[in-house]
Amino acid sequence: MDLGYGAPTGHAYERWLLRRYAHRLISSETRGGRQPPRAVVARWLVEHRALLAPRARVETFGESGGPRLDRKDWARFAPYWQSLAAASVEAPPRPSGLERRIELLAGVLELAPADREIFAALARSVMSRPLRGLIQRLDGSSGDGGWDDEIDIGMLAGLLAAPQPRLRARLQEGAPLSLYGFVGDVYGGKIELRDSALSLLRAPLRDARGLRSMLIGAPRKSELRFEDYAHVEGAGVVLRLLGAAVETRARGVNILLYGPPGTGKSEFAAALGAKLGVQAIFAGESERIAREREPNRAARIGAIAMTGVVARQIGGAFVVVDEADDIFTGVDSADGARRRGSKAFMNRLVEGCETPTVWITNAPDCLGPAILRRMSYALRFAPPGRQVRETIVARAARKTRLRLDAHHRAALAQLEASPGVLANALRAAHLTGDGEVALACARSALRALHGETPQAPQPFAFDTAFARADTDLTALAAQVKAAGVGALSFCFHGPPGTGKSAFARSLARSLGLDVVEKRASDLLSKWLGDSEKLIRQAFEEAADKRAFLIFDEADSLLRAREGAQHSWEVTQVNEMLVGMERHPYPFACTTNAYETLDAAALRRFLFKVTFLPMAAAQIDAAFAAAFGAPAPADVLRLDNLTPGDFAVVARKAKILRETDAGALARWLREEAAAKPGARLARIGF
Repeated sequence: MDLGYGAPTGHAYERWLLRRYAHRLISSETRGGRQPPRAVVARWLVEHRALLAPRARVETFGESGGPRLDRKDWARFAPYWQSLAAASVEAPPRPSGLERRIELLAGVLELAPADREIFAALARSVMSRPLRGLIQRLDGSSGDGGWDDEIDIGMLAGLLAAPQPRLRARLQEGAPLSLYGFVGDVYGGKIELRDSALSLLRAPLRDARGLRSMLIGAPRKSELRFEDYAHVEGAGVVLRLLGAAVETRARGVNILLYGPPGTGKSEFAAALGAKLGVQAIFAGESERIAREREPNRAARIGAIAMTGVVARQIGGAFVVVDEADDIFTGVDSADGARRRGSKAFMNRLVEGCETPTVWITNAPDCLGPAILRRMSYALRFAPPGRQVRETIVARAARKTRLRLDAHHRAALAQLEASPGVLANALRAAHLTGDGEVALACARSALRALHGETPQAPQPFAFDTAFARADTDLTALAAQVKAAGVGALSFCFHGPPGTGKSAFARSLARSLGLDVVEKRASDLLSKWLGDSEKLIRQAFEEAADKRAFLIFDEADSLLRAREGAQHSWEVTQVNEMLVGMERHPYPFACTTNAYETLDAAALRRFLFKVTFLPMAAAQIDAAFAAAFGAPAPADVLRLDNLTPGDFAVVARKAKILRETDAGALARWLREEAAAKPGARLARIGF
């Protein structure tokens, strides 16, 4: 028999407990029976006499005009009152099903006896309709209105016959009931039992093992292996550190995984568990939670705390908190604006983790300095380089049983896409069995993520044979490729359009590297110290990606310090010099103003190559390649043509559909004549 909101008041234990609660509350209301109660409370006693005092005979009473009973009417309740008083010293009957669930939950979550009593009282103040009605009437309501689940802390103190200060201490932020997200202070001392606690009480719980499984969910399986993260610097350190922490059941061990979205951080956490042979428990991701409403910040913190306790009990496990910035954002803001929660509380949450914990975020700045200092190790995930992407594409293609030809494998690996984007594209393409679909899916995702648009095809592609320099560029490219990826530095200088940046990109392709290209406009800022920060980040980005770093317009970044008029001009060059000295991968600086570079910068370049205008033989070969005809004689005599000029004219010819060699030659002469210092007399005009 269930007379109320979930508490089986037909059970002997629940009736016994209801009598105890009623006696305590009415004793507080009547000062131990020394004064009459309110009439609405007396009416409640009469309405529920079959539950509370079935043997006591209470006749109907005539309410006097005031809000309280007169003493004569109250005296008629003496048998009822005596029956309730006797219940306060009775031995408890066999526990009800609700009581057994409360005991089970309290045991697994290691609640102290005082917390267990508070939790049990709050549960029944919501789930027992008779008790809820009494609380409402004591609160000034008739008990027939809306169904409010809050209870005043003074009334809770009466329900438990406990002093209010002790209850406040057990309900404050950071105490177990609050930390688990079971209770919340609604307003002005009103206490609320939250839905997360009620859902656990109503769940079909049989034993501690079943409850633990419900709280943590099934283990997450990783689609990747730990060995797939060989490119992540520090992965081995994390493996050893986490393995030792789990084995010794160390507390307060926290590991941060951070980096751009889609770089495989969550998969890495699951792969760590598989490699160590332990369980990686993702907090708040059990099937029970997935079926409920979207968890708020308090619910997520509660799930983290409960998962930590359970993980410690079962052993051989660590906790994973994905999207950690959700619970830390605003906690450590510099000006306190939009602050969410207590900074001290969050610091204690991290320090007091019951089990080694892995925190995952895309934005480490959201955690704040105080939290970052408490991390045992911070592992950065950078976008993978081309060689890593080749491995990812090959593995994902095998897994999806999608046959890719060499062209599609190379094209997919060339895209600067995260492992997640590549894997999703290959899964989608598996439906069609077409590698071209995989390429289209990956490109569409990149456009959505970064706003990238497909690059227009170039009618005149760069060829090393068309570039002229004081060094044999073909031999240099071969030597660099034979040397392999390492700390190589180049300074390519000469007139605009001579192919300096194009040759640098060609070197990157020969080494199988992506390119990180920065112009002066990308790095120079009007804010003091910001340029230095952007320069440092450029070197870090290239190092993370194992990419070929190119600085265009390097004269703006490495201008000689002797002529500096401002301190920031010196510190900017100093930052560049430090980065150049320490960078472990190839980089190149291109400039049209070699003579303005700082002497210290010049000493740091292994290779300094001067690019020159094209020779006559190169002009002839380029004209034939671009326009399919031999170059006119007057064009061969031009002494300042560059591959860039051919690229401009080829684009113009494509737009205007011009094929006449004379017109094309005229356009090339115009490009040559427009350059500063052009010597027109030499070409016979």
